[in-house]
Amino acid sequence: MNIQIEGLHDEVTPARRALIEERLSKLTKYDIDLIHIRITLEKDPHHQKGNDCVRIVLLVPGNTLVANKTDDTLENALFKAFDAIERELKDYIKEKQIHAIKPPSTPRGSISQIFKDKGYGFILTEEGTEVYFHKNSVRGVSFENLEVGIPVEFDLEEGREGPQATRVVLF
Repeated sequence: MNIQIEGLHDEVTPARRALIEERLSKLTKYDIDLIHIRITLEKDPHHQKGNDCVRIVLLVPGNTLVANKTDDTLENALFKAFDAIERELKDYIKEKQIHAIKPPSTPRGSISQIFKDKGYGFILTEEGTEVYFHKNSVRGVSFENLEVGIPVEFDLEEGREGPQATRVVLF
């Protein structure tokens, strides 16, 4: 993990650095690869109090998470920014887990009707609905060799008159 801490218009004091390191240790408890973290503390040079900003940029695999918070003091903005980036990280992990748990499944069924002379047929899905397919959507086997009852996998899309298979393969 690469960490970059910078101060604009103010220095990063040892106390602030210790606070940052403490909050960073909480982020590392999550089982995720934190590639790069950049923390920018910006003191508004025109005001003694009120417009201090903290920006945290966190690079994780496949995404960049960002938190920008402004408050009366850099310390308060720092707390708010770390709370926000932790929520972003939790949401990222949750989204990643959802996609890992639910891989897209290819619909399955079996040939229920076939009209070889007209070049089309129907598939009875595992859910019990019928899906139209044209002979041009059959892959890996000749349309003429298909028979009623043969199990198939297919890609589904909405056609003009209802669902239709755009790719049909034996499984």
